[in-house]
Amino acid sequence: MSETYTVPQPFMPDITLLRDLGNVSYKMAANCGEPCQNVSHIGQVTDTDIDVWQTVVQDASFVTFPVIVTWGILAGFASVIVMSSRRHDSEHGFLQAYSVTCVLLLMCGAAVKLEDYIGHSNTYQYAYGYLTTVHSWFAYSALWILVVATLERHSIVARHSHLDNGQRCGQTQAGIVSGVVFCISLISSLPQLWAYETVEVYDYTTNQTLVISHVSDATNTPEYNTVYFWYVVTITVLLPYPMLLVKLVLITSGIKRSRKLLTKWPVKYGSGNVLHRKITEEIHLSQFFVINAALYLLLTGPFIMSNIIDHLNPQWQLQENQIYVGLHSIAEFLFYFHFTLPFPLLCSYNDTFRRSLLKITHCCTCQCSKQPPKRQFKYGPPKNQKVVTFLDP
Repeated sequence: MSETYTVPQPFMPDITLLRDLGNVSYKMAANCGEPCQNVSHIGQVTDTDIDVWQTVVQDASFVTFPVIVTWGILAGFASVIVMSSRRHDSEHGFLQAYSVTCVLLLMCGAAVKLEDYIGHSNTYQYAYGYLTTVHSWFAYSALWILVVATLERHSIVARHSHLDNGQRCGQTQAGIVSGVVFCISLISSLPQLWAYETVEVYDYTTNQTLVISHVSDATNTPEYNTVYFWYVVTITVLLPYPMLLVKLVLITSGIKRSRKLLTKWPVKYGSGNVLHRKITEEIHLSQFFVINAALYLLLTGPFIMSNIIDHLNPQWQLQENQIYVGLHSIAEFLFYFHFTLPFPLLCSYNDTFRRSLLKITHCCTCQCSKQPPKRQFKYGPPKNQKVVTFLDP
Protein backbone atom coordinates (compact mmCIF):
# COMPACT_ATOMS: atom_id res chain seq x y z
CA MET A 1 0.00 0.00 0.00
CA SER A 2 1.52 3.28 -1.11
CA GLU A 3 1.43 6.46 0.89
CA THR A 4 0.71 9.87 -0.55
CA TYR A 5 1.41 13.20 1.06
CA THR A 6 1.95 16.83 0.17
CA VAL A 7 5.40 18.16 -0.58
CA PRO A 8 6.02 21.82 0.49
CA GLN A 9 5.70 24.06 -2.52
CA PRO A 10 9.04 25.53 -3.68
CA PHE A 11 9.34 29.27 -4.20
CA MET A 12 9.81 28.88 -7.95
CA PRO A 13 8.32 25.66 -9.45
CA ASP A 14 11.07 23.55 -10.95
CA ILE A 15 9.84 20.97 -13.44
CA THR A 16 13.09 19.00 -13.32
CA LEU A 17 13.02 18.82 -9.55
CA LEU A 18 9.40 17.67 -9.53
CA ARG A 19 10.23 14.95 -12.03
CA ASP A 20 13.07 13.74 -9.84
CA LEU A 21 10.92 13.69 -6.74
CA GLY A 22 8.37 11.47 -8.44
CA ASN A 23 5.80 11.73 -5.67
CA VAL A 24 3.78 14.77 -6.67
CA SER A 25 1.92 15.42 -9.89
CA TYR A 26 3.20 18.65 -11.47
CA LYS A 27 -0.19 19.90 -12.44
CA MET A 28 -1.68 19.35 -9.00
CA ALA A 29 1.30 20.88 -7.24
CA ALA A 30 1.22 23.94 -9.50
CA ASN A 31 -2.46 24.51 -8.81
CA CYS A 32 -2.97 23.90 -5.12
CA GLY A 33 -0.25 21.62 -3.79
CA GLU A 34 -2.67 18.73 -3.21
CA PRO A 35 -1.28 15.18 -3.12
CA CYS A 36 -1.55 13.02 -6.16
CA GLN A 37 -4.42 10.57 -6.05
CA ASN A 38 -3.15 8.11 -8.64
CA VAL A 39 0.13 6.72 -7.44
CA SER A 40 0.62 4.52 -10.50
CA HIS A 41 1.09 7.57 -12.75
CA ILE A 42 3.33 9.52 -10.41
CA GLY A 43 6.34 11.20 -12.02
CA GLN A 44 5.06 10.86 -15.60
CA VAL A 45 5.42 14.53 -16.47
CA THR A 46 6.01 14.81 -20.20
CA ASP A 47 6.63 17.72 -22.50
CA THR A 48 3.04 17.56 -23.69
CA ASP A 49 1.95 18.84 -20.26
CA ILE A 50 3.86 22.05 -20.83
CA ASP A 51 2.82 24.76 -23.20
CA VAL A 52 4.94 25.23 -26.32
CA TRP A 53 5.56 28.89 -25.47
CA GLN A 54 7.10 28.08 -22.12
CA THR A 55 9.12 25.22 -23.57
CA VAL A 56 10.69 27.32 -26.31
CA VAL A 57 11.53 30.20 -23.95
CA GLN A 58 13.01 27.97 -21.27
CA ASP A 59 15.06 25.98 -23.76
CA ALA A 60 16.45 29.16 -25.31
CA SER A 61 17.26 30.59 -21.91
CA PHE A 62 18.82 27.31 -20.82
CA VAL A 63 21.25 27.36 -23.75
CA THR A 64 22.11 31.07 -23.92
CA PHE A 65 22.36 31.83 -20.19
CA PRO A 66 25.77 30.10 -19.65
CA VAL A 67 27.17 31.83 -22.73
CA ILE A 68 26.04 35.27 -21.59
CA VAL A 69 27.28 34.76 -18.03
CA THR A 70 30.68 33.46 -19.18
CA TRP A 71 31.13 36.40 -21.53
CA GLY A 72 30.07 38.87 -18.85
CA ILE A 73 32.48 37.47 -16.26
CA LEU A 74 35.45 37.48 -18.64
CA ALA A 75 34.62 40.97 -19.91
CA GLY A 76 34.18 42.19 -16.34
CA PHE A 77 37.59 40.90 -15.33
CA ALA A 78 39.09 42.62 -18.38
CA SER A 79 37.43 45.90 -17.36
CA VAL A 80 38.80 45.66 -13.83
CA ILE A 81 42.33 44.90 -15.09
CA VAL A 82 42.29 47.81 -17.53
CA MET A 83 41.00 50.28 -14.95
CA SER A 84 43.54 49.10 -12.39
CA SER A 85 46.44 49.74 -14.76
CA ARG A 86 46.44 53.47 -14.06
CA ARG A 87 45.10 55.94 -11.53
CA HIS A 88 41.88 57.66 -12.56
CA ASP A 89 39.42 60.16 -11.18
CA SER A 90 36.31 59.46 -9.14
CA GLU A 91 34.20 58.47 -12.17
CA HIS A 92 36.60 55.73 -13.19
CA GLY A 93 36.78 54.64 -9.56
CA PHE A 94 33.01 54.20 -9.54
CA LEU A 95 33.15 52.38 -12.87
CA GLN A 96 35.79 50.03 -11.50
CA ALA A 97 33.61 49.26 -8.47
CA TYR A 98 30.63 48.81 -10.77
CA SER A 99 32.55 46.34 -12.94
CA VAL A 100 33.58 44.32 -9.87
CA THR A 101 29.96 44.25 -8.68
CA CYS A 102 28.72 43.11 -12.09
CA VAL A 103 31.18 40.21 -12.09
CA LEU A 104 30.14 39.14 -8.58
CA LEU A 105 26.46 39.45 -9.47
CA LEU A 106 26.86 37.29 -12.59
CA MET A 107 28.78 34.66 -10.64
CA CYS A 108 26.13 34.61 -7.94
CA GLY A 109 23.36 34.45 -10.56
CA ALA A 110 25.07 31.45 -12.13
CA ALA A 111 25.22 29.78 -8.70
CA VAL A 112 21.51 30.43 -8.10
CA LYS A 113 20.58 28.75 -11.41
CA LEU A 114 23.15 25.98 -11.07
CA GLU A 115 20.56 23.36 -10.11
CA ASP A 116 18.89 23.72 -13.50
CA TYR A 117 22.04 22.23 -15.03
CA ILE A 118 23.31 19.73 -12.44
CA GLY A 119 19.98 18.49 -11.11
CA HIS A 120 18.78 18.23 -7.55
CA SER A 121 21.41 18.55 -4.83
CA ASN A 122 20.85 18.54 -1.08
CA THR A 123 23.90 20.74 -0.56
CA TYR A 124 22.52 23.27 -2.97
CA GLN A 125 19.19 23.34 -1.14
CA TYR A 126 20.93 24.13 2.13
CA ALA A 127 22.89 26.96 0.49
CA TYR A 128 20.00 28.37 -1.55
CA GLY A 129 18.91 30.89 1.10
CA TYR A 130 22.46 32.24 1.43
CA LEU A 131 22.87 32.47 -2.34
CA THR A 132 19.70 34.53 -2.75
CA THR A 133 20.83 36.88 0.03
CA VAL A 134 24.23 37.44 -1.56
CA HIS A 135 22.56 37.87 -4.94
CA SER A 136 20.34 40.64 -3.54
CA TRP A 137 23.37 42.23 -1.90
CA PHE A 138 25.24 42.55 -5.20
CA ALA A 139 22.11 43.63 -7.07
CA TYR A 140 21.49 46.49 -4.62
CA SER A 141 25.17 47.45 -4.72
CA ALA A 142 25.32 47.54 -8.53
CA LEU A 143 22.20 49.69 -8.71
CA TRP A 144 23.34 52.30 -6.22
CA ILE A 145 26.92 52.46 -7.48
CA LEU A 146 25.41 53.22 -10.88
CA VAL A 147 23.22 55.91 -9.30
CA VAL A 148 26.16 57.49 -7.46
CA ALA A 149 28.34 57.42 -10.59
CA THR A 150 25.55 59.07 -12.60
CA LEU A 151 25.19 61.77 -9.95
CA GLU A 152 28.94 62.39 -10.06
CA ARG A 153 28.80 62.65 -13.85
CA HIS A 154 25.98 65.18 -13.66
CA SER A 155 27.80 67.30 -11.08
CA ILE A 156 30.88 67.42 -13.35
CA VAL A 157 28.82 68.35 -16.41
CA ALA A 158 26.81 70.94 -14.48
CA ARG A 159 29.81 72.88 -13.14
CA HIS A 160 31.97 72.33 -16.27
CA SER A 161 34.73 70.78 -14.16
CA HIS A 162 35.85 68.80 -17.20
CA LEU A 163 37.89 71.93 -17.97
CA ASP A 164 39.73 71.66 -14.66
CA ASN A 165 40.74 68.26 -13.28
CA GLY A 166 41.63 69.83 -9.95
CA GLN A 167 37.95 70.28 -9.08
CA ARG A 168 37.19 66.56 -9.33
CA CYS A 169 37.13 64.02 -6.54
CA GLY A 170 39.85 61.40 -6.48
CA GLN A 171 39.70 57.67 -6.75
CA THR A 172 40.12 57.33 -3.00
CA GLN A 173 36.90 59.24 -2.35
CA ALA A 174 35.12 57.08 -4.90
CA GLY A 175 36.39 53.95 -3.14
CA ILE A 176 35.09 55.20 0.21
CA VAL A 177 31.65 55.97 -1.21
CA SER A 178 31.54 52.57 -2.95
CA GLY A 179 32.43 50.88 0.33
CA VAL A 180 29.59 52.68 2.10
CA VAL A 181 27.21 51.55 -0.65
CA PHE A 182 28.36 47.94 -0.22
CA CYS A 183 27.81 48.09 3.55
CA ILE A 184 24.31 49.60 3.27
CA SER A 185 23.36 47.07 0.59
CA LEU A 186 24.57 44.22 2.80
CA ILE A 187 22.45 45.42 5.71
CA SER A 188 19.46 45.79 3.39
CA SER A 189 19.73 42.18 2.21
CA LEU A 190 20.33 40.50 5.58
CA PRO A 191 16.61 39.93 6.41
CA GLN A 192 16.41 37.58 3.43
CA LEU A 193 18.49 35.05 5.34
CA TRP A 194 15.32 34.05 7.18
CA ALA A 195 13.18 33.93 4.03
CA TYR A 196 13.95 30.27 3.24
CA GLU A 197 14.09 27.08 5.22
CA THR A 198 14.83 23.50 4.31
CA VAL A 199 12.67 20.41 4.87
CA GLU A 200 13.43 16.76 4.30
CA VAL A 201 11.15 14.73 2.03
CA TYR A 202 11.34 10.98 1.51
CA ASP A 203 11.26 9.89 -2.13
CA TYR A 204 9.71 6.43 -2.49
CA THR A 205 10.87 5.98 -6.08
CA THR A 206 14.57 6.16 -5.16
CA ASN A 207 14.31 5.35 -1.43
CA GLN A 208 16.24 8.50 -0.60
CA THR A 209 15.64 11.49 1.62
CA LEU A 210 15.67 14.70 -0.37
CA VAL A 211 16.05 18.24 0.92
CA ILE A 212 13.89 21.04 -0.45
CA SER A 213 14.29 24.75 0.19
CA HIS A 214 11.04 26.67 0.37
CA VAL A 215 9.66 29.93 1.73
CA SER A 216 9.63 29.98 5.52
CA ASP A 217 6.85 31.13 7.80
CA ALA A 218 8.89 34.23 8.69
CA THR A 219 7.82 35.82 5.42
CA ASN A 220 4.18 35.80 6.58
CA THR A 221 4.85 38.24 9.41
CA PRO A 222 3.75 41.88 8.94
CA GLU A 223 7.31 43.07 9.51
CA TYR A 224 8.67 41.08 6.61
CA ASN A 225 5.66 40.85 4.32
CA THR A 226 4.81 44.54 4.45
CA VAL A 227 7.52 46.71 6.01
CA TYR A 228 10.55 45.01 4.52
CA PHE A 229 8.86 44.44 1.17
CA TRP A 230 8.08 48.12 0.67
CA TYR A 231 11.55 49.02 1.91
CA VAL A 232 13.04 46.87 -0.86
CA VAL A 233 10.64 48.37 -3.42
CA THR A 234 11.72 51.84 -2.32
CA ILE A 235 15.46 51.24 -2.62
CA THR A 236 15.15 49.36 -5.92
CA VAL A 237 12.40 51.19 -7.81
CA LEU A 238 10.71 54.15 -6.15
CA LEU A 239 13.88 56.01 -5.23
CA PRO A 240 16.57 55.16 -7.85
CA TYR A 241 14.44 55.07 -10.98
CA PRO A 242 13.19 58.69 -10.78
CA MET A 243 16.71 59.83 -9.87
CA LEU A 244 18.18 58.12 -12.91
CA LEU A 245 15.51 59.49 -15.23
CA VAL A 246 16.05 63.06 -14.03
CA LYS A 247 19.82 62.81 -14.26
CA LEU A 248 19.63 61.32 -17.75
CA VAL A 249 17.69 64.36 -18.95
CA LEU A 250 20.12 66.77 -17.27
CA ILE A 251 23.23 65.01 -18.59
CA THR A 252 21.76 64.95 -22.09
CA SER A 253 21.22 68.70 -21.94
CA GLY A 254 24.80 69.08 -20.70
CA ILE A 255 26.04 67.12 -23.72
CA LYS A 256 24.27 69.59 -26.01
CA ARG A 257 25.93 72.52 -24.23
CA SER A 258 29.34 70.88 -24.52
CA ARG A 259 28.87 70.39 -28.26
CA LYS A 260 28.06 74.07 -28.64
CA LEU A 261 31.21 74.83 -26.67
CA LEU A 262 33.32 72.96 -29.22
CA THR A 263 32.52 75.54 -31.88
CA LYS A 264 34.14 78.30 -29.79
CA TRP A 265 37.59 76.72 -29.72
CA PRO A 266 39.56 76.61 -32.98
CA VAL A 267 41.21 73.28 -33.54
CA LYS A 268 44.16 74.56 -35.54
CA TYR A 269 45.93 76.09 -32.53
CA GLY A 270 47.82 73.93 -30.03
CA SER A 271 45.88 74.84 -26.89
CA GLY A 272 42.61 74.83 -28.79
CA ASN A 273 43.33 71.37 -30.14
CA VAL A 274 44.03 69.98 -26.66
CA LEU A 275 40.90 71.55 -25.20
CA HIS A 276 38.83 70.37 -28.17
CA ARG A 277 40.01 66.80 -27.61
CA LYS A 278 39.35 67.05 -23.86
CA ILE A 279 35.78 68.23 -24.34
CA THR A 280 35.18 65.52 -26.95
CA GLU A 281 36.33 62.84 -24.51
CA GLU A 282 34.02 64.23 -21.84
CA ILE A 283 31.10 64.15 -24.25
CA HIS A 284 31.79 60.50 -25.02
CA LEU A 285 32.01 59.68 -21.30
CA SER A 286 28.69 61.44 -20.68
CA GLN A 287 27.14 59.43 -23.51
CA PHE A 288 28.37 56.24 -21.82
CA PHE A 289 26.60 57.11 -18.56
CA VAL A 290 23.41 58.03 -20.38
CA ILE A 291 23.32 54.83 -22.43
CA ASN A 292 24.31 52.58 -19.52
CA ALA A 293 21.68 54.06 -17.19
CA ALA A 294 19.00 53.95 -19.89
CA LEU A 295 19.78 50.29 -20.62
CA TYR A 296 19.56 49.51 -16.93
CA LEU A 297 16.08 50.97 -16.74
CA LEU A 298 14.95 49.12 -19.87
CA LEU A 299 16.55 45.72 -19.29
CA THR A 300 16.28 45.26 -15.53
CA GLY A 301 12.94 47.00 -15.01
CA PRO A 302 10.75 44.11 -16.29
CA PHE A 303 12.43 41.55 -14.03
CA ILE A 304 12.21 43.74 -10.94
CA MET A 305 8.58 44.56 -11.65
CA SER A 306 7.75 40.87 -12.18
CA ASN A 307 9.22 40.05 -8.78
CA ILE A 308 7.05 42.74 -7.22
CA ILE A 309 3.99 41.34 -8.96
CA ASP A 310 4.87 37.84 -7.76
CA HIS A 311 4.91 39.06 -4.19
CA LEU A 312 1.66 40.99 -4.48
CA ASN A 313 -0.10 38.15 -6.33
CA PRO A 314 1.70 34.82 -5.73
CA GLN A 315 -1.01 32.86 -7.55
CA TRP A 316 0.30 34.14 -10.88
CA GLN A 317 3.41 32.00 -10.66
CA LEU A 318 1.54 28.95 -9.32
CA GLN A 319 -1.27 28.80 -11.86
CA GLU A 320 -0.90 27.37 -15.34
CA ASN A 321 -0.24 30.77 -16.89
CA GLN A 322 2.47 29.69 -19.29
CA ILE A 323 2.65 33.07 -21.05
CA TYR A 324 3.47 34.83 -17.80
CA VAL A 325 6.07 32.20 -16.89
CA GLY A 326 7.70 32.63 -20.29
CA LEU A 327 7.76 36.41 -19.97
CA HIS A 328 9.32 36.06 -16.53
CA SER A 329 12.10 33.91 -18.02
CA ILE A 330 12.75 36.51 -20.72
CA ALA A 331 12.85 39.30 -18.12
CA GLU A 332 15.34 37.32 -16.03
CA PHE A 333 17.56 36.78 -19.06
CA LEU A 334 17.52 40.51 -19.89
CA PHE A 335 18.36 41.32 -16.28
CA TYR A 336 21.63 39.36 -16.42
CA PHE A 337 22.33 40.44 -19.98
CA HIS A 338 22.55 44.08 -18.89
CA PHE A 339 25.48 43.37 -16.57
CA THR A 340 27.51 42.03 -19.50
CA LEU A 341 27.34 45.37 -21.36
CA PRO A 342 29.75 47.67 -19.42
CA PHE A 343 32.85 46.36 -21.22
CA PRO A 344 31.64 46.95 -24.83
CA LEU A 345 30.15 50.29 -23.79
CA LEU A 346 33.44 51.37 -22.20
CA CYS A 347 35.32 50.37 -25.33
CA SER A 348 32.93 52.41 -27.46
CA TYR A 349 32.51 55.60 -25.41
CA ASN A 350 35.41 55.88 -22.97
CA ASP A 351 38.52 57.09 -24.79
CA THR A 352 40.78 56.69 -21.72
CA PHE A 353 39.63 53.11 -21.21
CA ARG A 354 40.14 52.30 -24.87
CA ARG A 355 43.69 53.71 -24.89
CA SER A 356 44.57 51.77 -21.74
CA LEU A 357 43.17 48.57 -23.25
CA LEU A 358 45.16 49.05 -26.46
CA LYS A 359 48.29 49.74 -24.43
CA ILE A 360 47.89 46.55 -22.40
CA THR A 361 47.13 44.39 -25.44
CA HIS A 362 50.05 45.94 -27.32
CA CYS A 363 52.44 45.18 -24.48
CA CYS A 364 51.17 41.61 -24.24
CA THR A 365 51.54 41.19 -28.00
CA CYS A 366 55.11 42.49 -27.95
CA GLN A 367 56.11 40.20 -25.08
CA CYS A 368 54.53 37.13 -26.68
CA SER A 369 55.91 37.81 -30.14
CA LYS A 370 58.89 35.72 -31.24
CA GLN A 371 60.22 38.48 -33.50
CA PRO A 372 62.96 40.47 -31.73
CA PRO A 373 62.80 44.25 -32.00
CA LYS A 374 64.65 45.64 -35.00
CA ARG A 375 67.58 47.94 -34.43
CA GLN A 376 66.88 51.53 -35.33
CA PHE A 377 69.64 53.45 -37.10
CA LYS A 378 69.43 57.17 -37.47
CA TYR A 379 71.08 57.24 -40.89
CA GLY A 380 70.60 53.64 -41.90
CA PRO A 381 72.70 50.58 -40.97
CA PRO A 382 76.49 51.02 -40.89
CA LYS A 383 78.47 49.93 -43.89
CA ASN A 384 79.79 46.39 -44.03
CA GLN A 385 77.48 45.41 -41.18
CA LYS A 386 74.77 42.84 -41.71
CA VAL A 387 71.46 43.41 -40.01
CA VAL A 388 70.47 40.07 -38.46
CA THR A 389 66.77 39.31 -38.43
CA PHE A 390 64.71 36.39 -37.19
CA LEU A 391 64.64 34.99 -40.72
CA ASP A 392 68.38 34.42 -40.78
CA PRO A 393 69.56 30.98 -39.70
